[in-house]
Amino acid sequence: QPWSKGDVPILVLAEAHGMTPEYGCRNGTCGMCAVKVTEGQVTYRTEPSATHAEDEALICCAVPATASLKLDV
Repeated sequence: QPWSKGDVPILVLAEAHGMTPEYGCRNGTCGMCAVKVTEGQVTYRTEPSATHAEDEALICCAVPATASLKLDV
C-alpha cells in the first residue's frame, strides 16, 4: 500500500500489519529500531537525536521519501 503525506511512521504501519519490530522509543532518541535501507530513502518529520548509519532508518519516526522502499528486517 502506498504511503502518502501525513501517514503514520513505518513502525506504526508495521504494527498495524501484525509485525513486532524492536524499538525502545517512538521519537528517535534511543536508536533500537534502526534497520538497513536496501532500496529507496526515508525522511523524518522531526530529525531524530539517536545516531544511526547513513544506510539505516529509525523506523519509529521515519516515513518513506521515495515511491519504493525496502528495509532489511
